[in-house]
Amino acid sequence: MDSFFTKKICSNSEVIETLTHYLDEFPGLKSSAIRLARYLVYTKNYEQFISAVRNRQVAIREYDENLADYFPIMIFAFASPLAYEKNSRAGIPEDITLQTLRDINVWIDNFRLATGRWGLSEYFWLVKHYSGNLFQIGLFQYELYPFPDWAYIFEHHSTGEQVVLAPDSEVTATGHIIGSSGEDDCLFSTAFKIKNHAFQGCLIDTQKGIVQNKRIELPLDDWNLILQPGDLTLFVHIRQGEKMDKRACLDSMEQAKKFYYQYFPEIKPAAFISKSWLLDPNLVNILHENSNIVKFMHLFHKVPVYERVPMILERVFGIGTEMKNIKDAPENTTLQKNLKTYLLQGGKVYTTGGYIPIRF
Repeated sequence: MDSFFTKKICSNSEVIETLTHYLDEFPGLKSSAIRLARYLVYTKNYEQFISAVRNRQVAIREYDENLADYFPIMIFAFASPLAYEKNSRAGIPEDITLQTLRDINVWIDNFRLATGRWGLSEYFWLVKHYSGNLFQIGLFQYELYPFPDWAYIFEHHSTGEQVVLAPDSEVTATGHIIGSSGEDDCLFSTAFKIKNHAFQGCLIDTQKGIVQNKRIELPLDDWNLILQPGDLTLFVHIRQGEKMDKRACLDSMEQAKKFYYQYFPEIKPAAFISKSWLLDPNLVNILHENSNIVKFMHLFHKVPVYERVPMILERVFGIGTEMKNIKDAPENTTLQKNLKTYLLQGGKVYTTGGYIPIRF
């Protein structure tokens, strides 16, 4: 096995020892891992790669479940020096490449916590790191990502005022997308149109992250469409366990802006975007206004997005938590206590989308 992975990337000596044993014991599997590593790094074909790994794991699991769990680690072990070399040729700083590739350690540890064994199941996430479509820059990870069908953002030619209109959607009485957080009532429908020389649609309140039952028109001559579905953006991913210090958040975004301007000058992302429980405006009912999480939430303009089960339940209470069993949720932290009390009193929470326009 290439020493780059064992010396620069993987921090778990037990995993390295077992991985080395498997590579010596199964040379055919080693060859397969090398081929898949090359395929991922050089083609970036996520879908085919994930399918191939999944199918190979099914076959391996027939005779050795633990080996099947290690197979994705084998692939990334061989992919790591290839990704490093590819990034180096592009001039990308070594520290950014290493920080990005080392995220595999988090997911190896998570696998251990979930199963009691060493292995890796989140390879469908790590493909982005090892193919060069995601980079760890300061506090956050950034992924080039087309803006989803969340909203249309406009800016007035002369005043700079921004207005946000909703896409075609069905909206609940609370102003959220139908089905979100289990809300299935439809109060009204929205439709975005360009008609009579004007943009037409329902207004989004970006402070509350809700659609208003208020249809407006924006004359084409007065307004620029600065962000729409399909535009290239930088998706902000928050690593687990990170402290959301506001200064660190802003520094990371400024570094990311400079990074993409320098190393990908042909790409000019229109905005930072994210989708998270950390952007829910209802957090002000759970946490202090001066908390790092609430300060982070206030950095973004908020828009409603669909998520059947609010992400906050799993992130705060643990996998498998649903509203129907919230009475049994743990109360080991202040956030857990506050959230549980809020929900039992009838409070609502939503996974929320957000954006911050980028100016180059």
